[in-house]
Amino acid sequence: MKAFRFLFIFILLLQSNVLLAYSGLDFVENKSQWPDNVDFAVDFAGGKLFLEQDRFTYSLVELPEHCAGHQHEAEEVKQVYGHAFQVVFEGARSASVNAGVDVQSHYKNYFLGADESKWASRAACYGGVYYKELYAGIDLEVYNSGANLKYDLRLKPGADASQIALRYQGAEGLYLSDGDLMVQTSIGPLWELEPYAYQLVNGVEVEINSAYRMDGNLVTFALGDYDASRELIIDPTVVFATYSGSASDDWGSSATYDSGGNGYIAGVNFSVGYPATFGAFQIDFGGDTDIAISKFNGNGEIIFGTYLGGSGADTPRAIVADAEDNLILLGATSSEDYPITIGALQPTFLGGTNIMVVGIEYTNGTDMCVSKISRDGADLLASTYFGGSGNDGCNTSVTLNNDYGDAARGDVATSSTGDILIASSTYSVDLPTLPSAHQSEPGGQQDGLMARFSSDLTELYWCSYVGGSGDDVLYSVKQHPENLDYYFLGNTVGGLNIEAGFNSSYTGGADGFLQRLNISGSSPSGIYLSSPGTSNDLAYLFDFDSVGNVYAMGLSRGEYPVVGDAWIQEGEQQFIHALTANMDSTVFSTVFGDIEMLNLVPSAFGIDREDNIYLSAWGGSLQTIGGGLEGLYTSPDAFRDSSDGDDFYFLWLSPMAEQVEYATFYGSDSFGTEHVDGGMNRINKDGVLFQSVCSCGGIAMPVTLCAASQQINSTNCNQYLVKFDFRDNASSGSGIDPPEVYCLNDSLVEATFVFPQTEEGLVYTVTVGDNTYETTDSLTLTYSAFENITLDNVEAENFACGFSYDFGLIECEEPVGIEQENDESLSLRIAAGQLLIEQPVEGQLRIFDNLGRLVLSRKLLSGQQSVALPDLATGLYHVRLKSFAGIVGQTVFVESGK
Repeated sequence: MKAFRFLFIFILLLQSNVLLAYSGLDFVENKSQWPDNVDFAVDFAGGKLFLEQDRFTYSLVELPEHCAGHQHEAEEVKQVYGHAFQVVFEGARSASVNAGVDVQSHYKNYFLGADESKWASRAACYGGVYYKELYAGIDLEVYNSGANLKYDLRLKPGADASQIALRYQGAEGLYLSDGDLMVQTSIGPLWELEPYAYQLVNGVEVEINSAYRMDGNLVTFALGDYDASRELIIDPTVVFATYSGSASDDWGSSATYDSGGNGYIAGVNFSVGYPATFGAFQIDFGGDTDIAISKFNGNGEIIFGTYLGGSGADTPRAIVADAEDNLILLGATSSEDYPITIGALQPTFLGGTNIMVVGIEYTNGTDMCVSKISRDGADLLASTYFGGSGNDGCNTSVTLNNDYGDAARGDVATSSTGDILIASSTYSVDLPTLPSAHQSEPGGQQDGLMARFSSDLTELYWCSYVGGSGDDVLYSVKQHPENLDYYFLGNTVGGLNIEAGFNSSYTGGADGFLQRLNISGSSPSGIYLSSPGTSNDLAYLFDFDSVGNVYAMGLSRGEYPVVGDAWIQEGEQQFIHALTANMDSTVFSTVFGDIEMLNLVPSAFGIDREDNIYLSAWGGSLQTIGGGLEGLYTSPDAFRDSSDGDDFYFLWLSPMAEQVEYATFYGSDSFGTEHVDGGMNRINKDGVLFQSVCSCGGIAMPVTLCAASQQINSTNCNQYLVKFDFRDNASSGSGIDPPEVYCLNDSLVEATFVFPQTEEGLVYTVTVGDNTYETTDSLTLTYSAFENITLDNVEAENFACGFSYDFGLIECEEPVGIEQENDESLSLRIAAGQLLIEQPVEGQLRIFDNLGRLVLSRKLLSGQQSVALPDLATGLYHVRLKSFAGIVGQTVFVESGK
């Protein structure tokens, strides 16, 4: 049996609902990215809060209906409605001192607008902010509780509570309702819950009667009797979730990796800036969408987040890391003030006509943008516009938009010398092509576009149109590892001037193609990727194997030719076609899927060093043309062997596609809508997938221990990254073996913890109750049932997130038998927070709650083993054991006291 390593990173990218390492909101310091009067700012669901010396400034936004729930088809919506108001701490001291508290390990960068003085690098993130002496003897602490904002007014002994007065400016109304304070805005209400005041007396909270008092738009606190010699804390809670039916979106687009195995994502972020005026406001839809990029380490912990964009719509197409692990991005922008660096090839936005693409309006038309960001995210190393007088970087061809997201595809790559390559589409007839270009004049309508830039984006080496009399588009580009020629993949309606040893004839409809250029961008050769007849055949992704053959993946509505002895689902709609480097003969070609319909929207494709073939794609309700995921093959050891209709599909084929090594569905358990909003995702040469997902519907995707966010708090769509290792036999979490499990029953037991041994002699710490131990390899401890055991690495970054074993007070139970069809014996019992299992064959364990939601899924080996249970509320759970030999356990119910 093969074992697989998964790293699931759930990201509510740069939004209020971000649950990073500390599971809270980020209070980000102002390093000139906001007006000088702002100290800190925090994103929340539906807007942004700015903390200032003596006030809170709220900038709220209600996204259009097509954003809520990601209903992309409602593209007629063109306006976003917002409301801004302030809460002024009237009479507050101007000399109060503020400081961030609970500093986080990650940071954010802001490359927004054309004014470089407003760019900010390494803006620190905090878990809260403390204002000392806001009033005489009164401090203010602002922090979060889940998705809500809390602030404590801390009165020192003898402080006068009557100093505190909150004036609400810019709201449409202010009301008291059952003790709560309701702030009415043009897009709905925001609530401040009834205040809770208390004092600590001998370590015990003693509640003090408290209530809001209103006088017009001025709010004060009425307090009951309290001990003036002790500190008094007034603790209101601001509830964001009730003022708007939709949350700020963060749409998943592109992902990549670097040489250290770190993962990156780039998506479309919906946010708002500091309000110019207070009260209701209205902006063009897309006017405040920025590109949002995040970097994560191998444990899934966030390293940095970066905003990139101007005042218009800015969206990513693809990202890639260069040889120095700097990140290069290709995007599309309608911003006249997109951040451009000194000496850029094209410093001026040329624009085009107003268009709506994948639910985003580009009010000024579009240019492409190409940007390079340093490996730590702190510097914008190079950035330029690229385009002409027409729209560039958006595929708006009706025929070539086969399915959702195709309009937002494109690719960026680097050459062996560090040059930057792009593949995209254009309606501009005045691009800066050179006389030596493969095609210096446009072909007709929408054309494909290929270009090569210097690494600093100050020089254009060559640029070429790719197009005939109809519409054309390019989706992917790579440099060949041996002959160093450049290969571009795309699609055409009407045909191209293709020079090839075979299959050089356009067959009608839409045909895919591969094209090859030399280092100067000339001497083309190529081949069509098509089936006989006039049906549509569309190519999406390609890669090279270890001997230089080129493999292309796409979709066909015809009978795509099959060559060789590869694994096949005959007559199906997805194809893989392997060609020699010269594209003069076929190595093999095969098809798979459901015989009646297109199943998939391709997202990532790659060949590893041993010539294994990997694919990631999605399907479901957002597909425009495809018919869903029915009929796709899954292997016996699949992570998920069935789909709820909206999922990803991961496929691993052996060299020459001779057999399926692994095939699985991947997504939320039910009611979620997983997809990609265009963009390019990557599979590295070790067979590791880096996939960005736009996850909608409020159902959380799988997450791991160290993931930057453990749950979803948004009712709308948020970006998610999965790093999926098809091949490694490795654990999914800490790298530290769990202890042996014993029945506790309140007795003292002995357990041995085994740590990874390293050449560096790393020191690990183990905490049991109040006792702490240090070791470099193993430790045997005696502990009791009511103690938690926590393990943390002191010096090593690779185990930086730490973890805990919580053994609770669960008593052992007698084994519960599960009858099998062939009388094979399987048994399970719960002990010390572990499920103890014995079964004769390899299989899969799944546990569901009483609502049918999956709470645990694990692959099992044969024999005795233990599985750590998640934190489960007391109740009944459905435990299902399924063997890979076809033995399925009957339903049993286990009562858990964990």
